[in-house]
Amino acid sequence: ATGRVSEGRTSIEQALVLDPASDVLESAAMVASRDGAFALAARRYEALGERRSIDWEGYSIAEFGWYGAALAWDDAHMPDRASAAARRFMGQWPDPDPDLPALVDPRLRRVAERQQ
Repeated sequence: ATGRVSEGRTSIEQALVLDPASDVLESAAMVASRDGAFALAARRYEALGERRSIDWEGYSIAEFGWYGAALAWDDAHMPDRASAAARRFMGQWPDPDPDLPALVDPRLRRVAERQQ
Protein backbone atom coordinates (compact mmCIF):
# COMPACT_ATOMS: atom_id res chain seq x y z
CA ALA A 1 0.00 0.00 0.00
CA THR A 2 3.03 2.25 -0.30
CA GLY A 3 1.91 5.68 -1.49
CA ARG A 4 -1.78 4.79 -1.38
CA VAL A 5 -3.10 6.07 1.93
CA SER A 6 -6.63 4.72 1.58
CA GLU A 7 -5.35 1.20 0.88
CA GLY A 8 -3.02 1.34 3.84
CA ARG A 9 -5.77 2.76 6.01
CA THR A 10 -8.01 -0.21 5.21
CA SER A 11 -5.31 -2.62 6.30
CA ILE A 12 -4.59 -0.73 9.50
CA GLU A 13 -8.31 -0.47 10.34
CA GLN A 14 -8.51 -4.27 10.03
CA ALA A 15 -5.44 -4.65 12.27
CA LEU A 16 -7.01 -2.31 14.84
CA VAL A 17 -10.09 -4.53 15.07
CA LEU A 18 -7.95 -7.63 15.54
CA ASP A 19 -5.37 -6.14 17.90
CA PRO A 20 -6.23 -2.77 19.48
CA ALA A 21 -2.76 -2.40 21.01
CA SER A 22 -1.23 1.05 21.38
CA ASP A 23 1.11 0.72 18.41
CA VAL A 24 -1.78 -0.20 16.12
CA LEU A 25 -3.89 2.64 17.54
CA GLU A 26 -1.02 5.04 16.88
CA SER A 27 -0.73 3.80 13.29
CA ALA A 28 -4.50 4.10 12.84
CA ALA A 29 -4.42 7.69 14.12
CA MET A 30 -1.53 8.59 11.82
CA VAL A 31 -3.11 7.09 8.71
CA ALA A 32 -6.50 8.67 9.48
CA SER A 33 -4.78 12.04 9.69
CA ARG A 34 -2.91 11.44 6.43
CA ASP A 35 -6.22 10.48 4.81
CA GLY A 36 -7.87 13.74 5.96
CA ALA A 37 -10.04 12.16 8.67
CA PHE A 38 -8.76 14.61 11.27
CA ALA A 39 -11.52 14.24 13.88
CA LEU A 40 -11.15 10.45 13.82
CA ALA A 41 -7.38 10.82 14.11
CA ALA A 42 -7.79 13.19 17.06
CA ARG A 43 -10.12 10.79 18.90
CA ARG A 44 -7.61 8.00 18.40
CA TYR A 45 -4.73 10.15 19.61
CA GLU A 46 -6.81 11.05 22.68
CA ALA A 47 -7.41 7.35 23.35
CA LEU A 48 -3.68 6.82 23.06
CA GLY A 49 -3.06 9.62 25.54
CA GLU A 50 -5.57 8.13 27.99
CA ARG A 51 -3.81 4.76 27.90
CA ARG A 52 -0.50 6.16 29.11
CA SER A 53 1.19 3.15 27.58
CA ILE A 54 4.83 2.58 26.71
CA ASP A 55 5.84 1.58 23.20
CA TRP A 56 8.51 -0.97 22.34
CA GLU A 57 11.23 1.67 22.00
CA GLY A 58 10.79 2.60 25.63
CA TYR A 59 9.34 6.03 24.90
CA SER A 60 6.07 7.00 26.46
CA ILE A 61 3.54 7.44 23.70
CA ALA A 62 1.12 9.01 26.17
CA GLU A 63 2.76 12.38 25.54
CA PHE A 64 2.57 11.90 21.81
CA GLY A 65 -1.10 10.98 22.08
CA TRP A 66 -2.18 14.35 23.42
CA TYR A 67 0.28 16.13 21.13
CA GLY A 68 -1.17 14.35 18.09
CA ALA A 69 -4.71 15.04 19.31
CA ALA A 70 -3.99 18.77 19.60
CA LEU A 71 -2.66 18.99 16.06
CA ALA A 72 -5.38 16.76 14.58
CA TRP A 73 -8.17 18.77 16.26
CA ASP A 74 -6.50 21.90 14.88
CA ASP A 75 -6.53 20.36 11.40
CA ALA A 76 -10.22 19.49 11.94
CA HIS A 77 -10.90 23.19 12.66
CA MET A 78 -12.02 22.43 16.22
CA PRO A 79 -10.02 25.07 18.13
CA ASP A 80 -11.56 24.46 21.57
CA ARG A 81 -10.74 20.75 21.46
CA ALA A 82 -7.30 21.45 20.00
CA SER A 83 -6.51 23.92 22.76
CA ALA A 84 -7.70 21.55 25.50
CA ALA A 85 -5.60 18.69 24.13
CA ALA A 86 -2.54 20.93 23.79
CA ARG A 87 -2.88 22.15 27.36
CA ARG A 88 -3.34 18.59 28.57
CA PHE A 89 -0.21 17.55 26.69
CA MET A 90 1.81 20.44 28.08
CA GLY A 91 0.44 19.86 31.59
CA GLN A 92 2.09 16.44 31.77
CA TRP A 93 5.40 18.12 32.63
CA PRO A 94 5.31 20.51 35.59
CA ASP A 95 8.99 21.34 35.05
CA PRO A 96 9.72 20.49 31.40
CA ASP A 97 13.08 20.20 29.73
CA PRO A 98 13.23 23.48 27.74
CA ASP A 99 14.45 21.76 24.59
CA LEU A 100 11.83 18.99 24.44
CA PRO A 101 10.93 19.25 20.72
CA ALA A 102 7.17 18.83 21.10
CA LEU A 103 6.95 21.44 23.85
CA VAL A 104 8.77 24.06 21.79
CA ASP A 105 6.72 23.32 18.67
CA PRO A 106 5.38 26.76 17.67
CA ARG A 107 2.16 25.28 16.30
CA LEU A 108 1.43 23.52 19.59
CA ARG A 109 2.10 26.74 21.50
CA ARG A 110 -0.27 28.67 19.23
CA VAL A 111 -2.99 26.02 19.64
CA ALA A 112 -2.57 25.90 23.43
CA GLU A 113 -2.82 29.68 23.80
CA ARG A 114 -6.22 29.96 22.12
CA GLN A 115 -9.13 31.00 24.26
CA GLN A 116 -11.71 28.37 25.10
